[in-house]
Amino acid sequence: MDDRWVIWLEGDTLRCWRSWTRTCLYEALLSPLPDGGATCAVLHVLDDPEHYHRSPQDEIELDRFDGVLALLLRETRAA
Repeated sequence: MDDRWVIWLEGDTLRCWRSWTRTCLYEALLSPLPDGGATCAVLHVLDDPEHYHRSPQDEIELDRFDGVLALLLRETRAA
């Protein structure tokens, strides 16, 4: 199930929900780049133990978020 996400870009905010729980885990505030890409200026991670077991280490959460983005890119390239 970990590869089933709903990802929505609205303006400069990218939100990532687990599709099977309908819980938004990540909210990334993006800064657009001239080449059409973006950098993530701020990443908010859900900090509610009832809905998500957040890692106590920020680096691990960044790796998890990178994994979600990698799934998105893999699906986009396959389409």
